[in-house]
Amino acid sequence: MKKNPFIFTCLLFFSILYTYQAAAQFDNLDRDIEAITMTADQFPIFNGVPFDQLFLYAFDKTTNSWTQIPFQFDDVDDQEHYFVETDQILDDYDELTFMARDAGDSSTVASWIADISSQGYNRYEIKITDSVDPSRFAWVYLYRSATLTYVADDLLSYNHTTNQITSSCYQLGLNSDGTLTDLMITAAGGGNGVDIIDREKIRSSGQYNTYSYNFTEEDMTLNNVQIKDGTVRVLRQVDISFSLFDQVAEKDITEKYYDRFSITGGSYGHILADYGIHYLRQSLDLNGNASAMTFYSTNNAVTGATIDGTNDAVDTSLPAPGTSVWSMVTGTPGSVIQLVNLPDLGITQSLYYHDDNSSHNSGDGMPETGDNAPNYESWGDIGVSFENASSPITGLYEIGYTRFFMPANQTVATAEEMAIFYDNPMSTDVTLLEPYPVELSSFTATALNNAIALQWTTRSETENYGYYIYRSDELNGRYERITVQIIPGAGDSDSEHTYEFIDYDVEPGKTYYYKLADISFAGELTFHQALRADYAVPQDYELRQNYPNPFNPSTTIEFSLEKAGFASIVIYNLKGEKITTLRSEHLSSGKYRIEWKGVNDMGYPVPSGIYFCSLVINDFQKSIKMTLMK
Repeated sequence: MKKNPFIFTCLLFFSILYTYQAAAQFDNLDRDIEAITMTADQFPIFNGVPFDQLFLYAFDKTTNSWTQIPFQFDDVDDQEHYFVETDQILDDYDELTFMARDAGDSSTVASWIADISSQGYNRYEIKITDSVDPSRFAWVYLYRSATLTYVADDLLSYNHTTNQITSSCYQLGLNSDGTLTDLMITAAGGGNGVDIIDREKIRSSGQYNTYSYNFTEEDMTLNNVQIKDGTVRVLRQVDISFSLFDQVAEKDITEKYYDRFSITGGSYGHILADYGIHYLRQSLDLNGNASAMTFYSTNNAVTGATIDGTNDAVDTSLPAPGTSVWSMVTGTPGSVIQLVNLPDLGITQSLYYHDDNSSHNSGDGMPETGDNAPNYESWGDIGVSFENASSPITGLYEIGYTRFFMPANQTVATAEEMAIFYDNPMSTDVTLLEPYPVELSSFTATALNNAIALQWTTRSETENYGYYIYRSDELNGRYERITVQIIPGAGDSDSEHTYEFIDYDVEPGKTYYYKLADISFAGELTFHQALRADYAVPQDYELRQNYPNPFNPSTTIEFSLEKAGFASIVIYNLKGEKITTLRSEHLSSGKYRIEWKGVNDMGYPVPSGIYFCSLVINDFQKSIKMTLMK
């Protein structure tokens, strides 16, 4: 019997729509105050597109509606500098930033924003997963349009005249040396709008040649400040220098401010023995308005200490270098949670805490600075210190910490949760969605050892006979077909199908561009957007962090080998006992990917806990920490 094409098309459309509506999922992500930052190399088809043609949307499944959300693109060069390239054209190193709370539900393939221009381009689906609880997700969609305009609200702003950063949740001020001097958490942010900060402090002391010295933040010279006042974050780069007799050290510090938190970090510097530094301290000194607030930290989480101008005996011990440490002050004015990743400096790393409004000193022999000169006061001065009594401190260092500006009277559980989130950032998965008869949910290229693997997944196919793969050395160059035989398609299908093709005819160090073409039963050829694949020669040995992490039941481990050699990859437990050997053989240079299914050498599942994966080859050795969570 001959089918009616119109009825068949309608039935197929409603069948597909129903299937995807049923498959769509609700946003259940629960990390609302954090931001998501992604590099633009995850959006290859938008490479070279002006920033003002890209827009971020969230989908609401309940109302079947789309909302444009606040986001920003920042020009970034290949050295992670934010103030060099300003062409406002998307390339691989640029960054997309948005707030996790603005993400929404997963959309159906049939649902698209009501903008005709956007329907002429592909879109990207970005799935956000909570690495602490992988059952929690949310989604955003990146569109291109030549007719849309940006309508979302700014989340914060920078005042160049007053040197203040303001969001609905807080207002902070920065002084001439680039450090924090004022912080008030607004009523909208859950505080009382009173400034609780005296100043941020950076201290060192030691001996240079025969001269003893003390160095404070007032001895720093601010050479230059650069600002990018964006919609979602304010970027601030501070160029400072430190002079110590005939020694001068310079450092760029990058500060990122969001509507609920800030991140401060800088390029790694090297402390030389010539500096003669025996003591280092970074801390945040509060003022009298913080009186009656309570201090808590990683090792002072049970009772804490009341900030009252009278020093308390607190536990100043810290965990091992390389781990994160949290501290918190909380009370009626609001709450500040500070997270620091400890560098491996000095023999002794200690929590610094000084609460004394009568002795007019720092409590560690360093000069006091700040408000109320000359009768300086300390109200809950909180930070970390590093000390070497017998020899100068040397090694790599980075000034880096994250601060959350929270509502009043937060509990220790909140600080501990933020520390867990800090150690386990959210992950993102990007899927290319195309408005074609063959609805692609993804088209990816993975560089393997001596090959490039292409994989694509379809959400639906209509009268699809199969696929060809085309390749070019240039994005806009001539594409040659590299598949001899057609790759059979699924015909008419409203279910998911995954296909793979491996290109072995590749050369190290080259970049390739691939196009997928689907062929209908009528012989019509439809090309999809080009996909870039870099088949790079590894320039070093590398063992990447496993993903997912935490994991259950299996996780993927990737590593790169600059040169060939006998390689071993072994899993150990916390006691240093070998659990299993994943590889132990001679391997060629290249990139590798292996899977650990959470079992020992006998094939039995291992219990939940922390494990270490160690890669040893030639003179290279590195280990990563993995968490199995059942």
